[in-house]
Amino acid sequence: TSACRRGLPKGRFRPIADVWRTKWLAIWTISSLLRESLREYLYTAQYCISYRKTEDQWESEQKGGCLGCSGAALLFTVADTIGSFHRGNKGFKLTVDGKCQHIMKSGPEHFRIFNSEFYGLNLTGCTIEALYEKYRNPLIHNASLTHGHSLFLGEAGDEPFPLDMGKVSVNVAAFLRVSGDAVDKFLTQVDDIVPGSRQEDDINRKASDRLHRDL
Repeated sequence: TSACRRGLPKGRFRPIADVWRTKWLAIWTISSLLRESLREYLYTAQYCISYRKTEDQWESEQKGGCLGCSGAALLFTVADTIGSFHRGNKGFKLTVDGKCQHIMKSGPEHFRIFNSEFYGLNLTGCTIEALYEKYRNPLIHNASLTHGHSLFLGEAGDEPFPLDMGKVSVNVAAFLRVSGDAVDKFLTQVDDIVPGSRQEDDINRKASDRLHRDL
C-alpha cells in the first residue's frame, strides 16, 4: 500500500491538531486510498481463490481446495466497505423483498448493497442477514463458520450465494466475479459517493478523537 509505503511524515510533531491534519491528510484522501485498497483486496482474494492446496503442509482432506476462508473474508470486507459509504444516504435506493429500502444502520444493512446496481443481485432479507451473521462475522472475527454453512469452489458464472435446504452457501469463484464488477462500478463514482458521506465523517471523527486523546 502506498499509504503504508509513504508512512507518516518523519520528525517531531508540534502538539497542534491542525499541523498533524495538514501534513497527514495531504498525503492521501479516503477516496484515493479506496482506489488502492479495494484493488488490493480484490487482487489478494483472486490469488486466494486461484491457489490450490497441493503442498504437504495441508492435510489430505484439505488438498485440492483453495484459500476460500481468506478470499471470502476479503470479499465480504469489500461489500461491507461499499455498503458503508452509502449508509444514511436516503437518495440511494434499492429493493429487498419487493420493498424500496435504504442503508441506514451499520451491520447487516451494509449488505443490502448486494441488491444494488453494484452487485446486481436480488437476495432476500433473510439471505442478506445470514451472509452477514453466518459468514462475514465468524470469518473475520473467529476464522470459522457457523454449523451448517459452507464455502465452495464452483463455476464463476454461477450464482454466488445459492440456497440449499433453506441455507445459503457461498460460491467463492462467483463471489469474486460479482465483487470485481462492484468495485469497478464503485470506483468510477468514488469521488461522488465518499466525500461528505456519513462513513467518511465517522472515520475522520474517530481519527480526530484519537489525536486529541494522544496530544
